[in-house]
Order: sequence, then C-alpha cells, then structure tokens
Amino acid sequence: MYNKIQSFLERMVGPLAQKMAENKTIQSLTNGMMAVLPVSLGVAFIAIVGQFPFEPWQQFLTNLGLTQLIQDFINVTSGLYAIYIVVTISYETAKIEKTNPITAVILSLAFFLILVPQQQIPQGDGWNIAMIMTSSIGSDGSLWR
Repeated sequence: MYNKIQSFLERMVGPLAQKMAENKTIQSLTNGMMAVLPVSLGVAFIAIVGQFPFEPWQQFLTNLGLTQLIQDFINVTSGLYAIYIVVTISYETAKIEKTNPITAVILSLAFFLILVPQQQIPQGDGWNIAMIMTSSIGSDGSLWR
C-alpha cells in the first residue's frame, strides 16, 4: 500500500513540484519569506515570554517596568512586517535575476510606500500632516491581505 502511494506521488506530484521549485517567482517568494522567519519567530517568542499567563511572572515584569516595553517591541516589530517582506522578496528576486539587489530593494520599498494609503490630518492655517497608516505596513499590508 505504501509503495503504491509513494510511486503515485513520484509519478504525478514529483514533476509538478520540480517545476514549481525551478520557478524564479516561487524561489523569490520562498527565500524572501524564509528571510523574514527569524523576525516572526523572535516576535512570537517575546510575545509568549511577555504575556505568559502566570500571575507571579506578570507581576515580576510589571515591577521591572518591562510589560509596556515588551508590548511596544511587539507592536513596532510586527507593525513593520510588510516592509520586511517587500525588502527580502525584492532582494531575493534581484539575486536570482542577477541584478543589483540594493537598487531593487530601494525601488521596491519606494513604490510600496507610494502605494500605501496615507491620511492627511489638518493642523489649521492650511497645514496638513501626512501620515502613513501603520495598519497598512504591518501584517495587514502583506501579501495575503
């Protein structure tokens, strides 16, 4: 039974997987997302440590003044997730295409920031403050949204 399943997978799924692995776009996406993985895992680890549901631990962090610091770290780091993805995928694409990665990263980041929704806040006397919405550069602004 196992041999039949294995031979089916080798015959049918194997060639498809091989073609996908050789695709430059999929390679860029895969390598770019893998480059962001340490940031994701680091934020997850700090979130677990900082919000561990054990009252003495929470009190300890509060007494040291670390609770707000940990929350700020999580918010800032995960709030820039889409920027990390843009940078790493454009870098990996440039490497695969054998072009200058720095130029690709700068251009990709510039175009991404141009496309991010901005908000104008009136300040009086005809002055406005232009802001980039952080909800658009965090995980909400990444590929799957």
